[in-house]
Amino acid sequence: MKKTIDHDSLNLGERVGQGGQGTVYRVPDLRINTKWTVVYKEYHDGAGGPDVLSTVDVGALTAMVELIEQLPLETGKWLWTRTSWPAHIVHRRGRPSGFLMRTVPGRFHFRLKSRSDPRGTRRLANAEFLLNEDSYTTSIGLRAGDRDRLLLLADLARTLSRLHSLNIAVGDLSPKNLLFCLAPRHECFLIDCDAMSLRGRTVLPQAETPDWQVPAGEEKGTRRSDAYKFALLAIRLLARDQTTTDPARLAGIDAKLGSLARAGLAAHPGTRPALESWIRPLELAALAAPVSPPTRAAPPPAKTATVSSTAPSVPTSTTSPSPSPSINWDQVWGWVAAIVAVIAVVYWINKSNDHAPSTPKAPPVAERPAAAPPKDDPYVPPADDNAGCAEATASINRYFDAAEDDLDNGDLAATATDFRNLASALTRNSVLATDSSVYSAILALSSDSTYIASIVEWGDSGSVSAAFGYFESDLAALRDACS
Repeated sequence: MKKTIDHDSLNLGERVGQGGQGTVYRVPDLRINTKWTVVYKEYHDGAGGPDVLSTVDVGALTAMVELIEQLPLETGKWLWTRTSWPAHIVHRRGRPSGFLMRTVPGRFHFRLKSRSDPRGTRRLANAEFLLNEDSYTTSIGLRAGDRDRLLLLADLARTLSRLHSLNIAVGDLSPKNLLFCLAPRHECFLIDCDAMSLRGRTVLPQAETPDWQVPAGEEKGTRRSDAYKFALLAIRLLARDQTTTDPARLAGIDAKLGSLARAGLAAHPGTRPALESWIRPLELAALAAPVSPPTRAAPPPAKTATVSSTAPSVPTSTTSPSPSPSINWDQVWGWVAAIVAVIAVVYWINKSNDHAPSTPKAPPVAERPAAAPPKDDPYVPPADDNAGCAEATASINRYFDAAEDDLDNGDLAATATDFRNLASALTRNSVLATDSSVYSAILALSSDSTYIASIVEWGDSGSVSAAFGYFESDLAALRDACS
């Protein structure tokens, strides 16, 4: 795709958003990097609204588009996976009118629920939703404890630190421009990138969100202004408050974080800690934060149908991965938690877009399949102690990673295959276990994975929560057995 594209050549789809700067449209037949779907942001030109287009620095926008080609391949890919970075300039009647960027990944959405709409409406997961008490976030369908918030902040600190190394400052860093994802990993995604500063130059005049301004007289759009606003975000995210500047709640969680927050709000920009200074303290505090095991869900109502027991073949390996000295259970829990909601979202999107297959599939059986040893592979304990734990958790990480990618692309069929492959891998892992509790837990997880695959294939979003309740409970049993 060329750096510049003529507006008349675009096949514009539905309008997906409108704000003070412009309007965003889908462009269904284009892809960025041959993979990501595309949207077009068209600046307001003064016709019936503000004239934003006349304030655009075309040279700065061109520099943003050209930056990708100047970066190493992996760095450019990273920039597009963590931000809605401008990809191509669109010209209309001989002058720039806007730009193309990637669509926000599906995992950075959630279903905003209410009493009148218990199913919920699909919305961008803006961080501003988390600046409220837990009673509110739970009522709208979000569950984010201290650990989740600390891990999100750690990911954002890493992202900002890397952006700063590329001479990029966010500038208007606020919850409105920050999206979050709680599963399968805790991640952030930055939007409105044309408001960022690249090498000290911005496409649009620097603006600030109310209550997120740097001290009066300070230069906007710098690394130090990002450091100030990050400290504000850390304070407010843990306090569940939209305007506080009191770091007491953060300091109560971890004294080091409280000190960083106070230093981050210093009036003199040069004394504020760099973003990389936050990363390790946030990660350590997250490890110390309590993790509440999910409550086992009640089984779904029965359906009178049968399910094929044939699973897709899985590539086998002649060698098993070596057990690690310790297993990062926080990471494993992170893959599992809240992926239920993602599956439900993708299902409803596919349903609303009439993507359902023309021939209906048989629904899954209601009861969870019983875990049993493979008929042709009786259990014979090997010599190594505690074997099987690292292999099983590695399999879960691997296939949940694949499921994340497939869900991001809205492909439920591939997601179901990922869980069937996980079931097969866990069955192989189980024969390595030396402890009967480990062996039983791994086989139970294999059975759970098969059940989840059947539910996803059928598109029974109502049963997904129950199926993952089984999985999470058996994962807790595996964790206890391996500890």
